[in-house]
Amino acid sequence: MSTFWSNAIRWLDQGRNGVVGVVEKCAVPVLSKSGFTCEYTDFRKDLSVYMGMAYSGAHAKEIQDFVAEGGGLVIGGHYRSLPLTWYEDKSDPTSSNCQQGMEGTRLLN
Repeated sequence: MSTFWSNAIRWLDQGRNGVVGVVEKCAVPVLSKSGFTCEYTDFRKDLSVYMGMAYSGAHAKEIQDFVAEGGGLVIGGHYRSLPLTWYEDKSDPTSSNCQQGMEGTRLLN
């Protein structure tokens, strides 16, 4: 695992050495090899760091509270390929941002 991700997770964990919850099953072995205690899981309040996807608004209020109380959060995803998204965004007068449809982009507002 890259130094960047190791450092980011350690920073988000803030020395708690807690459980890192991961929604992508294939990431668990990679993170575990770097010394993190990882579990393939959906969001839970007892995690130290939650690594989720930007595609869902499930648990949004709980995740907001989790972060406000010091929990670490990594969310990721991609919307569509840039040329198609850029074209659709520019051709749709009702769209002010091509990623507004992704729940994760609004998670911490």
